[in-house]
Amino acid sequence: MSAAAYYNHKIWAVKPYILLFFCFFTVKNVFAQHGDYGYGNSQDIIKQNRVKTLAIYYFRNELDSTLTAINTFDSWGNLLSYKKFSKDGNVITSDTSIYDANHYLVKKIQYEGNKEKHVMTYINNADGKLLSQTVVGDSMYYYNSTIYDENGRLIKAITYGNNVDTTLYNSFYNKKGLLVKNIILDKINGNTVITTDYNAKGRIASKKKVVPGSEYFTVFKYKPNGDNYVVTTTVTT
Repeated sequence: MSAAAYYNHKIWAVKPYILLFFCFFTVKNVFAQHGDYGYGNSQDIIKQNRVKTLAIYYFRNELDSTLTAINTFDSWGNLLSYKKFSKDGNVITSDTSIYDANHYLVKKIQYEGNKEKHVMTYINNADGKLLSQTVVGDSMYYYNSTIYDENGRLIKAITYGNNVDTTLYNSFYNKKGLLVKNIILDKINGNTVITTDYNAKGRIASKKKVVPGSEYFTVFKYKPNGDNYVVTTTVTT
C-alpha cells in the first residue's frame, strides 16, 4: 500500500441525478457559498479569506440537498479535521490533523465511524521537507524515510512495511546539480537502474532504464526553440 493512499480523501460519488453542488464556508462569522469545490481545497484562498469551516452539499434541486462533508481549518489554511457523511447523516470516515509551530503536518489520525483506523506521524526538516512518515493501525505498518543533500536534493529514500515492498532509492547528481542516476533496490521486483544524459543546454538527451530481464533506451531530440519533437524508445529483452 503506497503513502499516496493516505494523503488523498475520496469524495462521495455523485449519482447521475445530482445536478450540481455547492460549498458553504464561514468567513469572519459570515455565512457564504461558492459553487466550486476546488475553491474549498485551495489553502491560499482558505487562508486569505480566513475560512474556518467548509460544509459541502450536493443539490438535486433547490429544495433537496445532502450534506456530504465538513472541513475545518486553522488560521494558516491548514486542514484540521475532515468528516464525510452518509446520506442519513452518519459520519462514515473522518480525520484529525496536528501541526507543529512551523505549521508543518506532524500527525494525522484517521477514523472509520467512531473507530480509530490509522495513525500517521511525520517528521520534517527546517525547510518543511518530509524526512519520515510512519503509518500504524488496522493491522498495518508502513514506514518511509528520506535523506537530502546540503542543496535540498533527494539522495536516498527507504520504504518498508507489512503491506508494501521494501524499496531503497538512491539518487546521484552531477556537478551542475542534474540528476544522472537512480538506483532502486527492490527485494520483491528486483533492482532498477536509471541513467540520464543531458545535452549542452541541460536538457535530457537520453535515458537508459535497466530492469530485470529488459533494457529501455530513450533518445530525446529538440527543436531550435527548445521544444521536444522526437522521443524514441528502444526496448531490449
